[in-house]
Amino acid sequence: MSLEIHVFGPGYGESILVGLPDGSWGLVDCFSSSGVSMALDYLVSRGIGTLDFFCWTHPDEDHSNGIPLLMSRYHITVKELWQFPAVDARQVVAFIETKFRKLFIRKESSYIVRAYELLDAAIKAGMRLQWVVPNLTLKQSSDYRVVGLAPAPEEVHRFTSSLGAFFRDGPINLQQKHQHTNDISSALLIEYAGCQVVLGGDVTKAGWKSARSHWNRPVGPCLLVKASHHGSEGSYSEEIWREWQSVGPGSVTTIVTTPYRKASRLPSAAGVAKLGQHGKVFVTGCQA
Repeated sequence: MSLEIHVFGPGYGESILVGLPDGSWGLVDCFSSSGVSMALDYLVSRGIGTLDFFCWTHPDEDHSNGIPLLMSRYHITVKELWQFPAVDARQVVAFIETKFRKLFIRKESSYIVRAYELLDAAIKAGMRLQWVVPNLTLKQSSDYRVVGLAPAPEEVHRFTSSLGAFFRDGPINLQQKHQHTNDISSALLIEYAGCQVVLGGDVTKAGWKSARSHWNRPVGPCLLVKASHHGSEGSYSEEIWREWQSVGPGSVTTIVTTPYRKASRLPSAAGVAKLGQHGKVFVTGCQA
């Protein structure tokens, strides 16, 4: 058996399917468009009905709005949830809305409320929950190991401490950016057959610096890196990328990034150029 990495990112949203050497499968993030998930459709086409893990890196819409489909419509069994280790303001509001909706309101819930409802129900029904933190071995066999890389505990503390800003004075306004969910994005390292693969979520430059201070072993050089935050310059750390890039003769690191084509246009030409110093860059849907 081999390691399979399938990155889905059509221009808004990101999902990554991981086929591990023992035949098990996992999913990192889950987006949908018009009620359809490309990643989940691909699983169905392969006849795969069980995921050993679903890793939810952070609660931004473009990484999360397909969770209700994963947990209900597609009838896929998820054994473990690997989640960012922090309380998001929207999680609190989702809890409040759920309770009040049961008492007073009859309306369709938002995707984030529904996601938290379904995940909570699955955990109560026996799905295992695991927080993703640096150095934690999440899954392993004699052939491979999946390890948490981020977020660092100080980033989680800072993020969670900012929760109170939503409730100080006046009405709750989730449009105010007291919390920046990329700050607590998870990231994974997969080690297999002497090679390393980094799946970077939406970790920021500051997040990588904090997380790196906790790693108990060097990371890199890497065979493949899914660049964090759609290849943005704000997630780029030259120091870390120099450690990740392949240095042997004829060896080139494959760098994959998913585009973000809404308010901001990512990756920018400058962002691709920076990544290109460290390997061959592919933007999902085209070659950069």
